[in-house]
Amino acid sequence: MPVGYLWTVLFVAAGTLFALAPARRTRPLAGLSFRLGLVIGELPFVALAWLLLWTAVGFAQGDIHAPAGWAVVALAAITAAGLAVVVRRGLRGRAAVDRALAEGLGADWRAAIGPETAAGLRRRRPLTASCSGRSPAGHAAWCG
Repeated sequence: MPVGYLWTVLFVAAGTLFALAPARRTRPLAGLSFRLGLVIGELPFVALAWLLLWTAVGFAQGDIHAPAGWAVVALAAITAAGLAVVVRRGLRGRAAVDRALAEGLGADWRAAIGPETAAGLRRRRPLTASCSGRSPAGHAAWCG
């Protein structure tokens, strides 16, 4: 029984489950659900690579020979399918945000904002700051 592989698959499977259907009942479970679901929801490709890596290690070491090992591989396959759903939901996010902005601000909301701000929406890197102590938007920034 590949115990290390089992724990890896269970961790990724729990995160995937919480990314797809977060728990809302008790406060501690909801907090755990949020944190695990957030990690998997934001990095589904990393979770899939991690899952595939440890599946390959399990096969390379010959740990997947008993029925219990194959059950863990089946759980990994189900988890990979769940990660595909997380990716599909994430890819639909941009269109949903564009529709919400158009609905809330009007269809011509991009034309109504300044040209510098509109350019920043297309090509600004997140969390960038110059070491002069000012961010690209002109706000005070901390430079380590």
